[in-house]
Amino acid sequence: MDCYIQGNPDAGMGTNDFHGNANVVYKDYVEYIEGIRKANPKVVIFIESTTSVTSNHQGKYLNSKNIKKLNDKMKTYCSKHKDMYFVNVSSKLNDKKGHLLKKYASDNYCHLTMAAYRIWTNQLVKFTDKLMLKEAEAKAAVAAAQKSKTEKKVKEAKKLVNKLEKSTVKSSLLKKLKKINVKKPSAPSAITSLTASDITTSSLKLTWKSVKCAGYQISMSSDESTWKSLETSYTKGNTYTVNKLNSNTEYAFRVRAYNKNSAGKTYTKWKTVKAKTDEKPRAIKITVLLPIDEGKSDTLNITVNNELVDTAEVTLSGGSYEFTTNEEYIGEIKITASLSEHGSATVTTESSECTLEVPLNGIPTLIDDND
Repeated sequence: MDCYIQGNPDAGMGTNDFHGNANVVYKDYVEYIEGIRKANPKVVIFIESTTSVTSNHQGKYLNSKNIKKLNDKMKTYCSKHKDMYFVNVSSKLNDKKGHLLKKYASDNYCHLTMAAYRIWTNQLVKFTDKLMLKEAEAKAAVAAAQKSKTEKKVKEAKKLVNKLEKSTVKSSLLKKLKKINVKKPSAPSAITSLTASDITTSSLKLTWKSVKCAGYQISMSSDESTWKSLETSYTKGNTYTVNKLNSNTEYAFRVRAYNKNSAGKTYTKWKTVKAKTDEKPRAIKITVLLPIDEGKSDTLNITVNNELVDTAEVTLSGGSYEFTTNEEYIGEIKITASLSEHGSATVTTESSECTLEVPLNGIPTLIDDND
């Protein structure tokens, strides 16, 4: 292919210019291109590949290997410069080894037949048509993104623009995309149900009806005033296990869905559920204050929820008797301490300690004010 510089019709590059190896010819080629750029800074340049020579005419410099090397270097050069395209017009003219097929050589050497020129022209038209189509698609996508201002359209446009080769068109379209102020996304549908299950003394599982969204935000509170964030961007489904909770404590939990894009997140309203953790089983320390009856002996029976848990012989001299249950209990329990020949005392408690005063006779007295 010939290229002309600054009005000089004799300045050109082609097979006749292989007066050295590919590096030498490449240097001349770049010099010509830089001359064009200097004279016409905004011009778009198409570099057509140099056609090869037939297998039986492989010269010192003008040979298929040297030509291929030049074409490869020019292709790389074009990819690094804006508004410059390398068009491989000769690939369909060569055999598997890169030599010009003899049927396309009018002189059995390097000059082309009319059939070869038709293939050459067809390759060039295909390239330019494809280039213009890609640019047209990218421009249309950018226009759609500017109109909708949605992240989806911006992403679609950017994908098409990035497929373009380095060019003024590409730079211009990327600048337009950068100026678009993307709208925040629409909020997803609200969560309609939220439950707490698998409750233990220190954990529980939250389950909600899933909605189409980018993720969920989860928080908890023990007073519904101060909320602690558990997850700000939860994307692992519609269940979440909360651990390290206090036993026998009521909590409030809330979940909301969100959509997001480069402009930020848009949330639904919170869905809240209350749940109380199980009470931790406890042994009960029981202290019985004994009456005074001249140091006499009596049998002390202690029951928990009407079940006998301890029997002991005690001296009624105003002392006390202590006993800790072997079994652990949950919730409110009833404890009774009774003397076989004297009085008894009963108390209900949710504590792990209680004190009862057993009278000589009559109505029992409660000592532990917390019970």
